[in-house]
Amino acid sequence: MLGFKKNNNNLLMMYPVKNSNISEEVINGQLRLIVYHAGFLRKIFERWFPNYGKSFINLDEYGQFVWQHCNGNYNVKDILVNMQNHFKNESELTLERLVVFIRILVNNNLVKLIKTK
Repeated sequence: MLGFKKNNNNLLMMYPVKNSNISEEVINGQLRLIVYHAGFLRKIFERWFPNYGKSFINLDEYGQFVWQHCNGNYNVKDILVNMQNHFKNESELTLERLVVFIRILVNNNLVKLIKTK
């Protein structure tokens, strides 16, 4: 067509990598992500409000499993196979859950997808 590029990005072949602005902590066995926001007001208000400029995201069991594999060593297909092996009794909707979760992470700039390791 005129002016249209074909999108050759296959999500299953992409490697998710965590954003460097995010730290993590484990509280009572549950993984919690701490997202730091940049900005001029954050530095000023942090003096009085220690949690200003931070967002806290608690992950469930599936989210923890995926987050631990978002290190650039596994592509999405490898994560899918590992999830199906780990959660054997709940593997019907694993692909749909994984795709939706990866898209949420990408849309919120928590991870970025790269084509090659």
